[in-house]
Amino acid sequence: MKQLRYLLNIVPSNTLGNRGCAVSSAVPVGSALHKDTPLVTHNTIPSIIDVCPHCFSKASSCRCSNSPYLDALQRHCIPSLLQDNLGGHHSRLEGLTLKVLIQLTVQPEDYISKYQNLCYTVLPDDYLKGVMKGLGEVYSLVTSKHPRFVEDNMAMVMGRVRLNQIGFENEHGNCGAVFDTLSYVNHSCVPNSEIEWEESGNWTLRSVREINEGEEVTFDYLGGGKDLGVAKRRQLLEEMWGFKCNCEACQIRRKKGKGRVMGKRLQLKKFK
Repeated sequence: MKQLRYLLNIVPSNTLGNRGCAVSSAVPVGSALHKDTPLVTHNTIPSIIDVCPHCFSKASSCRCSNSPYLDALQRHCIPSLLQDNLGGHHSRLEGLTLKVLIQLTVQPEDYISKYQNLCYTVLPDDYLKGVMKGLGEVYSLVTSKHPRFVEDNMAMVMGRVRLNQIGFENEHGNCGAVFDTLSYVNHSCVPNSEIEWEESGNWTLRSVREINEGEEVTFDYLGGGKDLGVAKRRQLLEEMWGFKCNCEACQIRRKKGKGRVMGKRLQLKKFK
């Protein structure tokens, strides 16, 4: 892979708290800042699994010795399994969690440490219990073979997925992915970068304007959320990632919104 000129540093975030990514030098518009491949991905299109989720070889030509769950997974497609067990509801969150649980049992230590280094958010107990019950057969397989996957561990796995997943759409439907580095990049409604997905599986973070040395890099989690109203954007961001957006655009537009309402009221009073 070609070495990129611009180094991303993981730093304390000035926007959302916790951590974010900042550039080590000034960046012109249109520059590739970082290339990344997902730690784990999931899509919601029902299709029988024909690729081992551990070694990523074709299941028909591979009996992966590290994959004790391959037979169970081949009998179901993950979206259908979740739909059946969760009473008609499944999402990227459950799908990604299921695949992370499976991969954490067989992947090398560097994969596990990368995933465990990610921040996580606390999820409600009743939600966690519902999902663990819903995952049914596969969760039982994981915990029986690997007792360390107790409820507390499951909570952290799910919390990391929820906070760090990046959603996208392609021919496979609505997809989600968790990354080693890109998952640290924070949201802004007026971002300075965007993420491009390539058929090769690489994801590229690219600047959409000039970025100053040391400036934090951001992208729009909603992928076009600027076309939504402030209230709707904030609602979606809180529902999906658990934070209220207070970026400059949201603050300015809320203030302008109040001003416009006040101006309208004054005009109405004037002409009565």
